[in-house]
Amino acid sequence: MVLGILHQDELSAVNLFRSAKEIQFPILIDKQNVLRKDMGFRVSPLRITLDENNKIIDISRPDAEIKKQKEFLKFLESKLSEKGGPWL
Repeated sequence: MVLGILHQDELSAVNLFRSAKEIQFPILIDKQNVLRKDMGFRVSPLRITLDENNKIIDISRPDAEIKKQKEFLKFLESKLSEKGGPWL
C-alpha cells in the first residue's frame, strides 16, 4: 500500500498538489507535524518502506533519476520475494 503524508493543512492546496502530480494513492494530512516530530524526520519528501510487521526496512529520499527508481524497485522486489507472498 502506498500512502502520502503531507504537512500542509489547507485541503485546497493538497487537492491542487494531488491533481497536478496525478496522484492516485491516498494522502493523509499531518497538520501538527506529529508524525514528523515523533519519527524524528528532518527532511521531506521521504520514502519509508515497512515490512509486514511494520518494521522499517528502508528510509530514503525519492529520486527523480530513472536508474535510482529502478534500483529501489529491484530492492523492493527482493524484499517481497523473500517473504514468498502472493503479491509478486
